[in-house]
Amino acid sequence: YKNVDVIVRAFAGSDRQLVVVGNGPEADRLRAMKTDNVTMLHNLTDGQMAWLYKNCRALLSSSYEDYGLTPIEAGVWGRPSVALRFGGFLDTIDEGVTGLYFDEPQPDSVREALQRFESRAWDQEKIRHHVAQFTEDAFSARLHEAVDKLAGY
Repeated sequence: YKNVDVIVRAFAGSDRQLVVVGNGPEADRLRAMKTDNVTMLHNLTDGQMAWLYKNCRALLSSSYEDYGLTPIEAGVWGRPSVALRFGGFLDTIDEGVTGLYFDEPQPDSVREALQRFESRAWDQEKIRHHVAQFTEDAFSARLHEAVDKLAGY
């Protein structure tokens, strides 16, 4: 469901660099198919993950996710996302502001989205502002407002 192989294949034959994070059941197959411009990492510390988010150009995901948490994580660092137009990503990515979508988990769709991504500038502060709505404090405030409204306050 993560379709990491789609992303790896999208980078084959390009001069773009890709870092794949994780060590799931497909890791050996992905290692066998990856090209030299793809680096695979796993068992990273929180600090190492923060460094990757801080220093990446974008988060890229072709997953069928219930909730799009990783674009929020990238957005904290002002980084946009390029993701499959599906599920939770629709709730956490503001298209054109915090990221772009591709419609099919296919290498050609990913490559086309990357070209669109690279043809524009991204405003890190707008990205950070968007993801601020997903903080615990923002959620708590909205919850209290909803309860107050229901209670007639």
